Amino acid sequence: MSSSRLSLSLQELEQEKYHLRRRLETAQEEYDLKTAELSADIASAHSQLEEASAAARHTEREKSALIQTLTEQNQRLTTQLKEVCLSFFYIDGTPTTACCYFSSSYAYSVPRLRSP
Repeated sequence: MSSSRLSLSLQELEQEKYHLRRRLETAQEEYDLKTAELSADIASAHSQLEEASAAARHTEREKSALIQTLTEQNQRLTTQLKEVCLSFFYIDGTPTTACCYFSSSYAYSVPRLRSP
């Protein structure tokens, strides 16, 4: 092979090497950008998950507090209702006392007969 041909082949190989190096650099830059983008997405998703978890815990605490408040209120009202065992009913427009009876689910009244 002649010297000029070898020189030409060497130049072609150098050019190919240069182009391959540029493609490799471009691919590495794209990889680095994509990796950074995905890392940011992961951080954002993690942050959103933490916020949603905190909101769910807060809602659960509020729900528990409301249940506790309503339970106490129901117990207080049941106690008050039991304390007021006598109530007034009207029979033919005349007030008449009645006894209150309580069961586990409701209270009901039965009118007492009027004394003559």
